[in-house]
Amino acid sequence: MKKVQLEHAAIAVCCVGFVLIGLPSLTMGLGLTPVAQGTRVLFDAASEANIWTWYSVTVLTGAGYTHLIAAYTRWHRRRRDVGIWLTMSVIIFAMSLDDFAGIHERLEPVGEQLGGGEGALHFAWVVPGLLIAAVITLAFFFAWRRLPALPRTYLALGIGLFFAGAIGLELIGGYVLDTSGYGVSYVLLYHLEEGLEALGSTLLLAAGIADLPEGRRDMAWLLERSAKRGPTIGADPAADHVMDDARGR
Repeated sequence: MKKVQLEHAAIAVCCVGFVLIGLPSLTMGLGLTPVAQGTRVLFDAASEANIWTWYSVTVLTGAGYTHLIAAYTRWHRRRRDVGIWLTMSVIIFAMSLDDFAGIHERLEPVGEQLGGGEGALHFAWVVPGLLIAAVITLAFFFAWRRLPALPRTYLALGIGLFFAGAIGLELIGGYVLDTSGYGVSYVLLYHLEEGLEALGSTLLLAAGIADLPEGRRDMAWLLERSAKRGPTIGADPAADHVMDDARGR
């Protein structure tokens, strides 16, 4: 089997899933696929408690778990920075909870008191959301400085794309909605926004995987060993060293 790293496979699977769910949402939103309102809401990327939300929360929760596994693997091998990965895991789990429960939208009254509600600040929650995003980004920046090159790259791209969609395009979308109303431009914008968040979540998931030892990220080796012995991640680090040395890693 051609060598494929686990994080690459995870990125591919997550992206295919988002595309398969996002395309019906886009075509319905643009009116290219006439359906009942209930069916449209079921797929609509801008709606809550539907298929898109379920899949998005699943990927973001998965990202939290990959960071948790990275922390456990570092602790098991007595390596440093366990606390950093644990902290990032907690933050990402909190982000997935927000995505599921829509907690940020409950900040609308706070945002309105701070001057939001019109123009680019049409979605008033963005005002306090900017502060929250800044704090999270700062926390990830301090973590980023201590990480190896590959997970650091995934982490930077992931958090950057996530907030570029969640905050940046939310501001632009709010302005378009406030000035032009709900139309083609807004539909395209909010799908681009959700797409950036989805890609960001996927890369955050990959960041945790990329911190695992190389032998544990080789899909051919993982499948071969899983067939013989069952799941391997975090199971027997000593045996992994032997297998890695035998493969010249």
